[in-house]
Amino acid sequence: MSLDLRPSLDAAFRAFGIDDATVTPPGGPSVTAVVLWLPPVTVENPQAAEYRRAEARRVLALKVSEVPQVPRGTTIVVAEQTGLADATWSVDETERVDPDHWRVMVVPFVEEDS
Repeated sequence: MSLDLRPSLDAAFRAFGIDDATVTPPGGPSVTAVVLWLPPVTVENPQAAEYRRAEARRVLALKVSEVPQVPRGTTIVVAEQTGLADATWSVDETERVDPDHWRVMVVPFVEEDS
């Protein structure tokens, strides 16, 4: 039996989390949550070798206890680092690797023209 020696995600949220993120699902109410910026993920797109490029994707972690659902199109208003101005991000992909948190790929929010 192997022992998991990784620190808990709660410890990471306490140490590195940004406390005042505003999370708004499409058509739903806004909630204030603690978010944690994770290291960017590099995705190669498209798969054909002659057109390949590497694209860094921004990743946020959110606690399921604070944000039960994070569908695509959810907006998150939060600074990239403590002390910087808030920016608005749009959830592009959501995954739930562990039962206690969401990992969401975010892109800068762009308002659609009416």
